[in-house]
Amino acid sequence: MFPLISSAKSFFARPPPPPEPTNLASLITLFSSFNGLGDWFKLLIVGGLLESLRRLLFLLWQTVFGCIWITAEFDQDDDTFDWMMVLLSRQPSWLHSRQVHVSTRSFGTSAQSSVAPGEGDEPCTKTGRKVAYLPAFETSYSMWYKGRYVRITRTRSNSGSYHVQEHLTVKILSWDHTILSDMILQAKLLWNKGQERYISIYASDGSNRWRQIASRPKRPLKSIVLDSGVKELLLNDARDFLDSKAWYSDRGIPFRRGYLLVCPFLFPCFAAQLIYW
Repeated sequence: MFPLISSAKSFFARPPPPPEPTNLASLITLFSSFNGLGDWFKLLIVGGLLESLRRLLFLLWQTVFGCIWITAEFDQDDDTFDWMMVLLSRQPSWLHSRQVHVSTRSFGTSAQSSVAPGEGDEPCTKTGRKVAYLPAFETSYSMWYKGRYVRITRTRSNSGSYHVQEHLTVKILSWDHTILSDMILQAKLLWNKGQERYISIYASDGSNRWRQIASRPKRPLKSIVLDSGVKELLLNDARDFLDSKAWYSDRGIPFRRGYLLVCPFLFPCFAAQLIYW
């Protein structure tokens, strides 16, 4: 009976506590003695290695992507946005796209856009603004420019005060950065050609910035009737004034000039016409 009692006591007795770790080796030995803890350590190490590898590959992809792609962004408040939209509006690929933005905007120029098919066939459509196809919002398009693959994305955002801001992102697959400069210069050239017969009208907005609001055809100089020699005098004086901007800037004088043309045969209230720079 006594051996049975001693064996029962030994069965229900608590196991002796593990020795307290005194150094790093004993601490590792202590943790390895727990069941399943080694597997957790292995899982933690493998997961850390996989996450590090994922971040390394993502960083490598961003580096390679940044080397072979040129990304340019254009905002609506800048003149370059209108230049690029004029260039894109002349692309015939929008005529065959399945998702387009239909607009009559001229972007301050008279440059010919890729108008909708049939525009101008009927007499009633030969006058007024032309309907053109443009890239749609929140959609990416592919096109080719001088043998380079280009991605176009047009977006818009609410900048407050019920004002919607447009953005244009252009990505070019090329190592040569000069292709972007060439595209911007060509867009500027097209815009300037469309401005040869028009005058841009600007107005200040709530953000204290000048925004183009309209364009009007230039009045031919031959339609202005003046005395002999007056017209030539005004033109020569205006050319000299436009060439002397540096002289005004060096002396801190505001660069502006006005001409008052008076017709003595009309009522004084309507007799004055002001030409102002």
